Amino acid sequence: MWSNIPDSTKWTVAVILALIGAFFVFMTYGAMIAGKKDNTHISGVPFVGGFFIFLGFILSPIKWLAFLALLDPGFLMIPYNIWQGRKAKKDV
Repeated sequence: MWSNIPDSTKWTVAVILALIGAFFVFMTYGAMIAGKKDNTHISGVPFVGGFFIFLGFILSPIKWLAFLALLDPGFLMIPYNIWQGRKAKKDV
């Protein structure tokens, strides 16, 4: 079904989803910066931005662009948070 759709429509859907993903990525960065500035924890929406970017570009005619989802800080922070959680449990 998706293969019968014109490339211009695929690109429109891809760009809209990628823009939504970019919004979430920038909001996550903003939450991280604001939390460090105020010395509080402000939760962003980790991994959601990368998911939307991945989804947008996997639906585009050029599939390898989906690797741009790896730029989402939430994706990179998941292993770090798992490591921090295990480290904290060992310290207790």
